[in-house]
Amino acid sequence: MPEIHDPYLNTIQRNLNEEKIKERKEKVQKSKTHKKSFLSQNIVISDYIHLPESLQKFFLLSIFIFVPYLFGVIIMSLLLGYKSFQEFTTFNFDLFMLSWTVGYETIALILLLIIIRSALVFKQK
Repeated sequence: MPEIHDPYLNTIQRNLNEEKIKERKEKVQKSKTHKKSFLSQNIVISDYIHLPESLQKFFLLSIFIFVPYLFGVIIMSLLLGYKSFQEFTTFNFDLFMLSWTVGYETIALILLLIIIRSALVFKQK
C-alpha cells in the first residue's frame, strides 16, 4: 500500500506519541521524587569530574596523593607554628607520611561530616 498523506492519521499518531512521552516523564519524575533511601542513590564520577577517561585515573591518583599532603602541611604548620616551613618543603619521607596521614584523616573527617549532614537533610525532604 503506498503511503498516503492522511492528516488525521498523522495527528492521532502524534497524540499517541506525546501521551507516551508524558507518561515516561511522569514515571521519571515519580522515581526521582520518591527515592527509597540515601544509600540507594547512584553516583557516577564522570558527573563531577569532566576529564577524558584516560586522564581520570591519573588525576584521581594525583589528588589522592597531593591534596592530603598539602592539607596536612597546612594543619601541621598551624598547630606546630614553631616548625619552619623549610622543614616541610625539604623531602623527608617520615615527615611526608606524617603530613599526608594528618591531612588524609582531616579530609576524611570533613567528608564524613558532609555525608552525615546530607543524609539528615535527605530524610527531612
